Amino acid sequence: MDTETSSEAEPEEQKRRQDMLQHVADSAATIQSQQRGEPELTLDEKITVLQDVLSRRPGDFLMRFGFYLRTDHLLCFESLRQDYEVDFRVREIELLLNRDRHRKKVRNRRFEYLQQEMERGEYFSDREMRRRNPLLYEHYIGQYLSDEDRKELNLDVSSEVGLSAQLIDQLDRLRTAELLARQQDVEEMQEEEEEDSEDSEDETKVKHPDDKGSRTDLVQHEVTATSRTEITTREKRLLRDEFVSIMHQSFLAGSDREFNYQQVDTCCEYDPLKIRERDEEEAYFDDEEPETWSTEDTQQCSTDEIA
Repeated sequence: MDTETSSEAEPEEQKRRQDMLQHVADSAATIQSQQRGEPELTLDEKITVLQDVLSRRPGDFLMRFGFYLRTDHLLCFESLRQDYEVDFRVREIELLLNRDRHRKKVRNRRFEYLQQEMERGEYFSDREMRRRNPLLYEHYIGQYLSDEDRKELNLDVSSEVGLSAQLIDQLDRLRTAELLARQQDVEEMQEEEEEDSEDSEDETKVKHPDDKGSRTDLVQHEVTATSRTEITTREKRLLRDEFVSIMHQSFLAGSDREFNYQQVDTCCEYDPLKIRERDEEEAYFDDEEPETWSTEDTQQCSTDEIA
């Protein structure tokens, strides 16, 4: 029986091994150093080289190509893990793969939270996004708002919600204004440094007062300045989309300092439905204790079947 099981396992192991070699050969891994002008290795040649390294030096194979392996590929090295180097390399790769899975899980949970918040319209409302990054909002949206739009955005909290809510709203506006002022100061300092750098580079250049090029630049600057708030509806929409995209990416990257990412990153409720169902199913079977059948039970079952 053991011999049959072993013979059945061999083709499966060979298939897994071949799949691993094919996978690495198709990847961006450098299989073999080549001189400039030498023809690139064919897929079969790459697999041959990989096979040779794997057979003679499995630890070296893991060190050179472990970055490109999948979790199931590590099963090819189970029988070799009594070797210290092989076991060490496999543990390294497992740790790397676990970190990668964790990053993907965190990213998926944040994205799911983002989708839900977009439907609720709170965290990613214009008011809240402007509060978090007022300067960015001003550049992309604020400077192009009409007086009516700006008035609507700055409406006071209704007196029906109570005095405390009104005070909180006023405090939020004050903090937003202070943050905007600090951001503008930083931006002005950066612009001054850039101008000083440009001036030092142009010290050797001499311009005539009537230089037509300078006049053209000045006129262009005036046109840009006067038409700054006169943009089309389509351009406003594109700028808004760009602003919202930047705010979304900031959230997904973990850059929103005031946000408690722990409540999302560690919460399985924000996993996609399929993943939640799979995890719940696995947890169910892990918790289920296997039933123990006695000899009497087996005999009774056989008697019932005959009857």
